[in-house]
Amino acid sequence: MWESSMEINHTPFNGDEADARREIEKRMTGVQRSLNFIAFEHDVVSERLI
Repeated sequence: MWESSMEINHTPFNGDEADARREIEKRMTGVQRSLNFIAFEHDVVSERLI
């Protein structure tokens, strides 16, 4: 539905699902690290403002 609203039409995934899951997990690990760093930075700055 979202792809239709954005007028992006991708062909269905025909690859190996295990490979796709590994790639997603690898990318999500990077995203999680970034979010943890942002949260840490926010906590440090918030402590300084008090």
